[in-house]
Amino acid sequence: MEMTLSRSIAKSRTRGRKLHLTEAKARVGRARKTRADLEQELKVSRREIADARERLAEAKMQQRATSEMLRLISNSPIQSVLDTVAENAARLCDANNVEIFRLEDNLLRLAASYGEIPVVIHAYQGVPVNRDTVTGRAACDRRTIHVHDLAAEEGEYPVGSSNAKREGHHTTLGTPLLREGTPVGIILVRRMEVRPFSDQQIALLETFADQAAIAIENARLFNDLQEREARIRRLVDSNIIGIFIGDSRGRIIEANDAFLGMLGYDHDDVTSGRMRWTKLTPTEWVLADEDALAQLSLTGTCRPYEKEYCRKDGSRVPVLVGGAFFERKADEGVVFVIDMSDRKRAEGALREREAKIRRLVDSNIIGIFTTGLEGRVLEANDAFLRLVGHDRDDLLSGRVRWTDLTPPEWHEHDERALRELYSNTVAQPYEKEFFRKDGSRVPVLIGGALFEEGGDEGVAFVLDLTERKRAEQALRESEYRHRQIIDTVPSLLWSAGPDGEPTYVNQRILDYTGTQQEDFKHRGWEAFLHPDDLPETAQDFYRAVQTGTSHEAVHRVRRSDGEYRWHHTRAEPLRDQLGRIVQWHGVSVDIDERKKAEERLRRSETYLAEAQRLSHSGVAAYNVTAILYGSEETYRIWGFDPAQGVPTREAIFQRVHPDDRGALYGEVERAVSEKRDYKAAYRIVLPDGTTKHIEVIGRPAFAASGELVEIVTTQIDVTERKRAEEALRTVEAEARESERRYREAQLELAHANRVATTGQLTASITHEVNQPITAAVTYALAARRFLSAEPPNLRELDDVLSLIVREGNRAGEVVGRIRALIKKAPARKDAVAINDAILEIIALTRAEAANNSVAVRTQLAEGLPPVQGDRVQLQQVLLNLIINAIEAMRDVGEEERELLISTRNEPDSVSVEVRDSGPGFAPETLDRVFEAFYTTKPSGLGLGLSICRSIIEAHNGRLWASHNVPRGAVFRFIAPAHPAASS
Repeated sequence: MEMTLSRSIAKSRTRGRKLHLTEAKARVGRARKTRADLEQELKVSRREIADARERLAEAKMQQRATSEMLRLISNSPIQSVLDTVAENAARLCDANNVEIFRLEDNLLRLAASYGEIPVVIHAYQGVPVNRDTVTGRAACDRRTIHVHDLAAEEGEYPVGSSNAKREGHHTTLGTPLLREGTPVGIILVRRMEVRPFSDQQIALLETFADQAAIAIENARLFNDLQEREARIRRLVDSNIIGIFIGDSRGRIIEANDAFLGMLGYDHDDVTSGRMRWTKLTPTEWVLADEDALAQLSLTGTCRPYEKEYCRKDGSRVPVLVGGAFFERKADEGVVFVIDMSDRKRAEGALREREAKIRRLVDSNIIGIFTTGLEGRVLEANDAFLRLVGHDRDDLLSGRVRWTDLTPPEWHEHDERALRELYSNTVAQPYEKEFFRKDGSRVPVLIGGALFEEGGDEGVAFVLDLTERKRAEQALRESEYRHRQIIDTVPSLLWSAGPDGEPTYVNQRILDYTGTQQEDFKHRGWEAFLHPDDLPETAQDFYRAVQTGTSHEAVHRVRRSDGEYRWHHTRAEPLRDQLGRIVQWHGVSVDIDERKKAEERLRRSETYLAEAQRLSHSGVAAYNVTAILYGSEETYRIWGFDPAQGVPTREAIFQRVHPDDRGALYGEVERAVSEKRDYKAAYRIVLPDGTTKHIEVIGRPAFAASGELVEIVTTQIDVTERKRAEEALRTVEAEARESERRYREAQLELAHANRVATTGQLTASITHEVNQPITAAVTYALAARRFLSAEPPNLRELDDVLSLIVREGNRAGEVVGRIRALIKKAPARKDAVAINDAILEIIALTRAEAANNSVAVRTQLAEGLPPVQGDRVQLQQVLLNLIINAIEAMRDVGEEERELLISTRNEPDSVSVEVRDSGPGFAPETLDRVFEAFYTTKPSGLGLGLSICRSIIEAHNGRLWASHNVPRGAVFRFIAPAHPAASS
């Protein structure tokens, strides 16, 4: 502002000197010129004087306006200053309108206006700076723009010309407000008519522009000062750094909480004067404080320096201290204190990191080099030089350039990395190759970073990938081998993602199921699991996926030929180092044959359990300390509940009859000591007082060392047999008495026959009971013969006794079954293996057939389905038919006696045929053989075949007889197959 005023005053003085010089010349020339010339010159001089006076008045007015502006600038708000500038510019430049704009963010916003032309609203909002307007051109060119008729300048100022036409102004003058050469605003002066501004007016407007710029700068400085003061106050109050006011003698006059907290003091310590910065300073830092005081005395400020303060508790704190004296009080000042504890720790950590980096470089674990982006390697560690086969001489000579080390096919990757460096100063690691000095190549992983943003030097880290590439190749080969192994393993292998969705199946699954990999990925397990097994399998598997537990299932898998076969599937999760499941791997094994074998085993076990139940025999195993095993029938015989667990040896011992314990255990001990099998008979007493007769066969098992491992026993409940034997003795006595009575009752036989006809069922019961009893008697007689032999045939005796037990049991079973038959009760619905039942009866009648010289042959069909029925009743039918056939062949020659028993598979049934070579039937008797009490035997009652037919019919079967060719009889029956076998 002052420079502008000086220029104006200097111009005024120059014009004054020119005026005086002109007058002097006129005086000198008047002496030589004519009167007319003098008059003419006088007129000119008068005009010049008038002009000078006018200019002087104008200068005085401008000086008054300038003085007013200076006063306003120093004492008034910015808006008042700008309004006054606009008004004075309009008056002194004789303009219709003046507008002052401030330039902010490349937008010109109206700050003040004066005059006739209305202000448009967008002037307040901001007008973009461009060269299409006078204001924009003045801001861009940083000079005054004077347009005589703006409305006529459409080509030069298209936007300004359009505005001029719309608003009705013409002559326009725009001057920039410059602060150190930078535009901060524009003064726009306009006239409604075409009347250009004079040079004086332009110079005056430029003066006003300088004044407006000064006002704006003063306002900015004032605002900055206020903002700085507010920031200083916020800084002090925020306690981000420590601040205190003190003097050069060591006194602390005032301090903020940050400084007090840093040193462990409080405001009472400051108020009392106990806290002095000189006492806070350790001895070794006193010289640093003295240097700082010297700087303060000399310049009023001191540069920040590091030192330490003593805390109230005696510990030390590293700080950065800086300060300044107040201008009016040269002995007092403000000190700023920054706690350097964190920085010191950070510096220590930084030094440690730098040491680690240096150790990394010097350790030559990876290749490291510094480089310029143009390609030269400036520095490199030994690891990098060895990597590329160069030495330090090559490096120092400048012959090592990473651009030359790079094969042509990798240049594009390097260019991409360079672009990445320019963009964010870091290039992510990428793979490439380098040429070695000998021309060979080395695969590397390289990454780098610039030392500073926008710089052209950086560091690169190079990792030799040779071993990794070899390992990757080995891995690929290993994966190929493992893939081959997986595809050739004789199992179905598969994998799924963490969510359980299938990801892979081996080739064997695809071949086995006849599906494609994509089909499996699309349809999943549904592609080949049995529809009935899929829901449960899927539910179990996804439950395992949710819980992370192992999965195991048995289900059916469709083979490529459409057959579903049983498979056992197991799946285990594969986890990463954090324990998260990353994959599921599973294997499915075909167990169809095993399932069938298990089914056969279960069936066999069922048969065995049934046989044990029918024969009242159980199996048990024990050692010297405990009971190891007992079958279901064993538990029943001894009266224990299997649900309560295995009984102790003491519990078993307590149930052996007291009178039999010594003999039993003595026999067992002798068998163990002699390492032989043993047999014993004893009684047991149940808790309810029931007494049972038991026969046991035991076999000790020994280890290779001779130590007893266990004793396996078969225990037979012969209580019924004992009762049957007693009943047999009673029946024999009754039979002898009956024989005596029979002779007495012969006269009443006719009447008895009629009574027996009406009592068919009662007679049948007597017949069926008497037959096994008779068999038992026969076996008992045989037992006597075996016993009386020299030596006694104990093996045959044991077999016969077993048969007696079976017949005794069968007698009881027959009574129960016949009673049910009499009551019209349905027969049992068991699954009976008819071939096994036939073989048992053949074994039972082997001796009888041999005694009668009968050759027994069988033709039993294989793979027969089980028959639905009662095993005991069916065997009774077979026994009757076989005994009848044997008896029928007594009247033919021994060489012609042949009995053939055969079976066949029929639709939904099984047929059994008994064919003999006896005399056969007379034609008139064939239809009567199944009538009750009809018999061709001298001693028969005629009830056997009648009962057989009743049994077969009760089984929903059919029994009939026919002639054998060339002679003999054929009895055949059909029994339906068990429903389970049909399905």
